[in-house]
Amino acid sequence: MTPLESGGKRRAGGRNFRAPANGSSPDGFDEPQLEVRGIPGVHSIVYSWIARKHDINIFWFYNPILTFPDKFVSPPTTQPPPSKMPDKVTLYTYFRSSCSARLRIALHLKNIPFTPIFVNLLRDEQSSPANRTINPSGTVPTLLITQGSDTVTITQSLAALEYLEEAFPDNGPSLLPSSAHDRALVRTLSQIIACDVQPVTNLRILKRVAPLGADRAAWSKDLIEDGLRAYEAIAEKSAGRFSVGDQITMADVCLVPAVWGAERVGVDLSGFPVVDRIMKNLEQEEAVRKGHWQTQPDTPEDLRAK
Repeated sequence: MTPLESGGKRRAGGRNFRAPANGSSPDGFDEPQLEVRGIPGVHSIVYSWIARKHDINIFWFYNPILTFPDKFVSPPTTQPPPSKMPDKVTLYTYFRSSCSARLRIALHLKNIPFTPIFVNLLRDEQSSPANRTINPSGTVPTLLITQGSDTVTITQSLAALEYLEEAFPDNGPSLLPSSAHDRALVRTLSQIIACDVQPVTNLRILKRVAPLGADRAAWSKDLIEDGLRAYEAIAEKSAGRFSVGDQITMADVCLVPAVWGAERVGVDLSGFPVVDRIMKNLEQEEAVRKGHWQTQPDTPEDLRAK
C-alpha cells in the first residue's frame, strides 16, 4: 500500500509529510507547505516553485473556488478622463495673417471659445514692446491657454496646432490621424505649407524683396506655385474629401489660408485639381467660414464679405 493509499501525506518530491499548523517548513524550506492528496509529486514541485517565484498562495492551485490572482489578470480597460476645457484662451491675431487663420480655424473646429486681441501688421504693432514681451519673434499669432494660475504661451502656429490636439483630444475632430504613417503625411503637408509657401507671402519678407527691384506679387506667385505643386503630388495619393482621407487634419488647417493668399497674387487653382477639390470641400465647413479673413472683427469694412 502506498503512503497515499494509507492516508499518509506526500510532500513535493515524494516524501511523506504534514505541514505544521503554523505554516513553517519542518526542514527549513522556505516554500509554502501543502497537504497534497492524489497529485503526482512533480506537479507539487512545479506548483510550489511557481508560488514561491510569483509570491502567490499555493492553495490557489488546488482550490477551484479561489479566484485567479490579480497579478495575473490584465487590469480593466479604462477610458482616459475627458480633457478639461481651459479657463481662458487668448489669440493674438491679424485678419490677413495666414498663420493666425490656422489657429482661428482650429479653435473653431475644436469648439474652444477664444478672445482675440488684434495686432495690426500694417501699423507694425507686431514689433511693439508689448507684443514682443509675449512673442519675442515680433509676429502673430500668439496663443495663450490659461488654466487656473497657469498660462501656456505658444508663439508658433504649428506647435500651437499640435498642442490643441494633444491637450484637447476630445474636442472636435482629431487634427492628427491615429496611424503613424498618416500622421507623417499630415505633418509633411503641413510643413510644405509652413516652409515652402507661407514665408514668401509674409509681409516682413515682402518688404525686403521690394528694394531689390523684384515684382513682389510675381516673385511670390512663382514660389507659391512651386510649393503647391509639391503639395498636389503628395495629396494626389493621400486625399479623400480632404488632404489625408476624409477627415479634416492639421494639413487642411494649414492649406486653407495658404490658398487664400495664393489667390490674392493670382495663382490659378485649376492647375492644381486635387488642391482645388479639397478647398471646395473645406469651404463648406463652418469652422473655415468663421476663420475666413473677410469675416473677422478687425477686417476693414471695404474688405468684408458682402
